[in-house]
Amino acid sequence: QTKFECLAIGVPLLYSESDIQSVIQVITEDTKSFNDGQTAICLMGHGSDADANIIYSDFQQKLRETSHRNYYIGTVEADPTLEQLLEQVQSGGNYEKVLLQPLMVVAGDHANNDMAGSDDDSWLSQFKASGKFDKIDTQINGLGEIEGIQKLYVEHTAAAMSK
Repeated sequence: QTKFECLAIGVPLLYSESDIQSVIQVITEDTKSFNDGQTAICLMGHGSDADANIIYSDFQQKLRETSHRNYYIGTVEADPTLEQLLEQVQSGGNYEKVLLQPLMVVAGDHANNDMAGSDDDSWLSQFKASGKFDKIDTQINGLGEIEGIQKLYVEHTAAAMSK
């Protein structure tokens, strides 16, 4: 016996090309105060060994195609790794500053510890240890706190409900 008449599942945030372009627009608008030509803006995704992990390299490529060459993506659990990210940032430009920010709906344990934590293996500690940057900022805000991202989720939910 079922408890629901209907169960609908919405699509993920980065489901379509238009979603990717919308998220790029929202993220670049959200980080515009850091986008001064001297700052590498590094986004931390979760990552997975599933085939869907390809979205991170696809998203990185779309950022490049839209002239956001100082935006970089790394993950906690898969590729691109922190080591790959750090190498890309160091070879990608002559950056004086770095912004570390989650590419996750909620800024939880990974953002607070793996990204901005004081342990030697955190992103913050590794970027500091490189000795290549004058200033490293961390923003502990999940994507879910950004109005434009909330709007996309509402649109995806409405589309699922209409089916």
